[in-house]
Amino acid sequence: MGLRVLGPGEVYDGGGPVEPGEPPLPEAPAQQALRGREDKLAKLMTLPDRSAWSGVSVAAVSGEPGIGKTYLLRAFRDRCAGLGHVVLWGRCPDAQGSLLLWPWIQILSSLERYHPPPDRAALAGLLDDEIPVGPTDVARFRRNQAVARWLVSAARARPLVIVLDDLHWADPASLELLGDVIALSGGPPRNASLTLVTAFRDTPYGTGVPETLSRLARYDLLRLPLNGLDVTAVRAIAADVGGEVDEPTARRLVERTGGNPFFVRESARLLAQGRTLDTVPAAVAEVIRQRLAPLGPRVRETLEIAAVAGREFSPAVVAAVGRAPVHDALDRAVRAGLVTSCANRMIFTHDLVRETLLRGIPPLRMAALHHDVMTALAARPGSDIAAIAHHAVEAGPGAYGQAVHWARAAAEQAGRRLAYEDAAVWWGRAVTAHDAAGGDPETHVELLLRQVRALLEAGDALGARRARAEAVRVADLAGTPPELIARALAALDTPSVWTLRDPYEAVELRLAQKFEAALHELPEADSPERARLLSGLAQEMYDGSDDPRRNALSSEAVAMARRLGDPHLLLAVLNGRCLTLPTVPAHVPELLEINTEMLDVAVRTRAPGFELLALMFSTHLRLQTFDVAAADTAAARCDTMIQQLRLPWPRFQHTMWRGLRLALDGRFDDAESVYDDAERQAGRIGMWYAGGAVAIGRLTLRYHRGGMAHARPLLDAFAGVQDSLDHDAKVLHLCAEGRAEEARRLAAEGWPARIPDWSWLTMTCLQAAAQAAVGDLPACRASYAELLPHSGRLTVGSGVAGLGPVDWFLALLASATGDRDTARGHLTTLVRLASRAGLIWWRERAMNAERSLGRGLPIVPYRCDGR
Repeated sequence: MGLRVLGPGEVYDGGGPVEPGEPPLPEAPAQQALRGREDKLAKLMTLPDRSAWSGVSVAAVSGEPGIGKTYLLRAFRDRCAGLGHVVLWGRCPDAQGSLLLWPWIQILSSLERYHPPPDRAALAGLLDDEIPVGPTDVARFRRNQAVARWLVSAARARPLVIVLDDLHWADPASLELLGDVIALSGGPPRNASLTLVTAFRDTPYGTGVPETLSRLARYDLLRLPLNGLDVTAVRAIAADVGGEVDEPTARRLVERTGGNPFFVRESARLLAQGRTLDTVPAAVAEVIRQRLAPLGPRVRETLEIAAVAGREFSPAVVAAVGRAPVHDALDRAVRAGLVTSCANRMIFTHDLVRETLLRGIPPLRMAALHHDVMTALAARPGSDIAAIAHHAVEAGPGAYGQAVHWARAAAEQAGRRLAYEDAAVWWGRAVTAHDAAGGDPETHVELLLRQVRALLEAGDALGARRARAEAVRVADLAGTPPELIARALAALDTPSVWTLRDPYEAVELRLAQKFEAALHELPEADSPERARLLSGLAQEMYDGSDDPRRNALSSEAVAMARRLGDPHLLLAVLNGRCLTLPTVPAHVPELLEINTEMLDVAVRTRAPGFELLALMFSTHLRLQTFDVAAADTAAARCDTMIQQLRLPWPRFQHTMWRGLRLALDGRFDDAESVYDDAERQAGRIGMWYAGGAVAIGRLTLRYHRGGMAHARPLLDAFAGVQDSLDHDAKVLHLCAEGRAEEARRLAAEGWPARIPDWSWLTMTCLQAAAQAAVGDLPACRASYAELLPHSGRLTVGSGVAGLGPVDWFLALLASATGDRDTARGHLTTLVRLASRAGLIWWRERAMNAERSLGRGLPIVPYRCDGR
C-alpha cells in the first residue's frame, strides 16, 4: 500500500496518525513552550525548505531537563503538519531495560502502514524477530542502508519530518542508526525532502551522543541550545497558569529557577494558590512533593508503582502490582498535572516528577516493586523482553533465577538487533545473576563466552579479556569437558591489528600452561579447536621478543587451518600469525604475503571484519616500504568500510594512521586535530595504552615542528610504556630546553635497548636523534650501522608512531659524526624517494638540509652545543 494522503494537520506519532483537533500528546498546549522560543521555532521552520533543495536537513535541540525541548518539538511538529508534511515521532525511553531501537521501531512501524519498505528482508530483526542473514556487520549495514532508502523513498512521495526526542536515553544501536541514516541519505535526489530533528539533555548525556553529533555535523547540522527564559516570558508563563506577577516578582522567579520553564511553571502554580514566593523551594523536587501532599497516600503509592514501572506505564500493570483499582488515583494525578494519558498508556508529565518519586522509595520496597512489576509484565504476551529483564535484575535476591532467564533473552534480542554494547551489558547481568543463584559451572562458562563475544564486537578488548579469564577459571575449577575449556581459552578470536594482551607485561605463565594442558587433552589429529589453541598460545606468549617457539606454534596453526580447508578458521589463525610476528623490518615480506592472502580469503568468503583488518595491515606495511600510493589506496577503502561497519577499535586505529599520514605531508595542524579526535575515541574503547598511543603520535609532531621544549606533558602521558621511549624523548626534551648538562648526564647512564616489536624502527630512529643531539659519537656510529639496512623505509610503528624516512636519521647520524658526504648521499636518496611518493614536505626538508651541509652547517636538531 502506498503512502496515504493525510489531511491538513494530520501527523504520525508513534502508534499512528493524530487527527486535527486531537492533542498529539495531552500535556500543556504547545503555545506555552513558545514563550520565549519563537526565534528557535522560526529557525526550525527553515529546515523543510532547506531539505527541499538539499535533500536532507538536520537539527539538534539541547538543554537541561525542563527547559522546553519537547514543547518546542511539538510546536514544530504541529506547524509542519499544518503545512501538509508527514511527521514521524519517536521517543527514546530511559535506559532502564528499554527495548533496543525503540524510537526507530515507533517511527518505522507507523511508516510501514502507509509506505511499505522497498526491501523488507533487509530489516530482519527490526520490525520483527527474524534473525538477520549473513555476517553481523554486513547485516547491520544492509539494514541501516535499507532504512535510509526507505525514508528517502517516502520523502519523495511527500515531505517527511522525523522527530527523535530524549536522545540522551538512546541506546547505542539507535544512535548508530541515526548517524547512518543521515550519512546514507545525505545525497538523495532533489525530489526528496527529509528533515530530522533531535532533542537531548546537554548535561549529562550518554557517551554516544557527542560522537553522533560529530557525524551529523558533516551535514550542516543546525544546533539549537535552549537557555533560561527572560522576565517577559516568565511573566507570560505565570499568567498561563493563573498567577499574574509583577516585574520584580518575575525577576525573583528568574533568579530562583534559572528561567527553566518547568521550574517557573511549577513555582507559579504555587503563587497562584496564594503562596508567597519565599515559600517556593529552590529545588523542583520539593515543588513536586508539595503538589503530591494534598493528593493523599493512596495516590502517592500508586504513582510510586508507576514510577518503578517506567516513565510510560500501563495502568493495568500498576493495578496488578497494587492489587487494587487505581483509576481514581491516576485520575487525580492527571488532574494535578503529574501524569497524562497517551493512547492506552500513561506518561509522567516530566522526568523530574518520576525521579522525585523514585528517590523517596526505600530500597527494600523498591526491590519488591521491581519484582511485582516483572511478574505483571511477564504475564502479558506483548511485554518487552528488555523491560522484564530490567525489573528482574533490579528485584535482587528474590528473582535471581528469573534475572538469568530474562537477561539472557534481552542479550539475544540485542544481538539480533546488532546492538553489541547492549548485548554485552545484558550478558554481564546474566552472568552476575547466575553466579548469585549458584548455577551450574557449564552454563556459567557458556554465559561468559557469550559475554566475551559481545564485548569483542563492541570493541572492549580489556573487558573481553577479563571475561575470558573468568570463563577459564570457572571451567578449570569445575572440571568441565576439555572442549569447553579449549573454547574458553581460544575465545579472543576477533579481527585485530594489535595484540589482545598487554604487550609490555610478562607472559602469564599459568595461562600458557593452561593452553598447553588443553592441547594435551585434545586429540593430536587436526581440528579447529587445536588450531585455535595453537594460535592463541602463540599470541599469549607475545612479549616483544622474537621467540622461535611462538613462531613455530603460529606456523603450525596456519598449516593446520589450510589442511582443514576452513576459510574462516584460516582467517583467524592468519590474524594470529600477524599478531605473533613482530613487525620489525625482517618480517615485513612475510607479513605482506599474509596480508595479501588474508584480503583474498576475506573478500571471497564475504568476511568484512577480516577484509577491513587486511586493508589496515596494508596501510601500515605499504607505507613502511615507501609505497605511499598503495597505502593511500588501501586507506581510502578503510575509510569506506569503517563508515559502514562502525567498529570502534578499528576506527581508533585508522584515525591514528590518518594523523601519521598527515604529518608525513607536513600538515601538522590537521594532524593535531585528528589526534584530538583519536584522544576522544581513546576514552571510549577498552584497549591497553590507547591514550599513550595518542601521546606518542603528538610527540612525533612536536619533534618535527621544533617543539620538544614543550613536550613535558606528553612525556608524562606515556611514561612507563617503554624504557627507551621515556629515556630518549627526555634527552631530546632537555636539549630543546637548553639543559645540556642534564641531557648529557642522562645519556651517560646508557642507551636503553629497544624492544624488537612494532615500534622498533621508530624507537631506533628516536634514539638516533637523541644520540646525535648530545654528540655521543660511538653511539651514533652504532645506530648508523643498525639503521643502514633499512635505508629506503618509512617509520610507521603500526600506524601509531611514525618519525618519517629512515634516511633522514641516517643523514643526522652521519652529519653528527662529521661524515658530510655520507649524510649528503642519504639526503639525495630521500629527495628521490619523497619526490616519487609525493611527500613534498620531506623533499623540501631534505633539499634544505643539503644546502645547509653545503654551507658547512650541521643538520642535527636540538644540539646541546646550541649550534
